[in-house]
Order: sequence, then structure tokens, then C-alpha cells
Amino acid sequence: RQPPLEEHDLSGLVMSQPGTSRNYWVQVFSVETWNEFLDAGASTTGFRGNRWGYVQKVKLGDYLLCYLSRVSRWVGILEVQSAPYLDDTTRIWRGDVYPCRLDVRLLKSIPLERAVPIRDLADRLSIFQRPSWSFYLMSSPTRWKEEDAKAVIEAINRAEPTGGSATA
Repeated sequence: RQPPLEEHDLSGLVMSQPGTSRNYWVQVFSVETWNEFLDAGASTTGFRGNRWGYVQKVKLGDYLLCYLSRVSRWVGILEVQSAPYLDDTTRIWRGDVYPCRLDVRLLKSIPLERAVPIRDLADRLSIFQRPSWSFYLMSSPTRWKEEDAKAVIEAINRAEPTGGSATA
């Protein structure tokens, strides 16, 4: 697994500044695939093959907001460290290959027992203004509005205050 949170430098975790082009994406994990990602070193993430067109839009420096399906909680933030690439030979996850890959840096990870329930952010996330809000969390990567990303990042910082806070 990744080193404890205290060893991560979170000073660079800020929202994009005027003139920059950072985008924010949601990556959906199951509890099992999140744990497998962490156990593999949390340095490479992947997506299903049919998501290649979306993965190609993710750029170096973009943030991935990590969401756990079924338990409906936010657990982490990743920073993209590479251009997208395909790898159908290296196994990270037991259930699927997830060949559309990105190298990432784990900026923040919180234990499941302190993970942020998405409904706690219902008054701050624009997706809740629509009746079918869960549609936005069914596949990944899905690009998110900066205001929504800010709300998630702030909530993750509040849930796991040790090791420094990200500036939103």
C-alpha cells in the first residue's frame, strides 16, 4: 500500500488557477477495486476498454476524485502523472484488466469508516439538482464541474484532517 497520508505532500492540492487547464474527473471504484488499487501501490489506475475515448481526454495534472459505488462514498484524490496508455497485460485487479491506464499520484486517501457519504454533499453538488443524479456516477472517467470538485475536496479534507489539508 501507499505510505501513510502523513508522508504525502498535499501542498500542491489546489483548485485550478486562472489560465490553467486542470480538469476534475470522477473515478468510480468498488470497495474491492479500491483496495486492489492501493495494494498495487496506488500508482496506476485503469478503466474499461470501452472508455478509451473518455480516458484520452484526461490530461497530465488533472485530478481524479475517487468514489466508491455501492457504499456511495468519496475516499480519495489522485493526480494524473502520465498521458493515457493501453496495457492489457499487466494485472492490477482480479476481476478485470481495465486496460485504459493512467499513471497517478495518490494525493489523499481516507479510510472507509471516515469516507464522505455523497448525500452529505447534496446541497453543494450540482448533480443533485437532477432527479437521476446517480447517472453521473455509473461509469468513469466522468468530467466534473470545478465547483463540485471543490466541494468534494473540501469534504475529504474535513474527513481526514491529519497529514495536512488540501487548499481548495
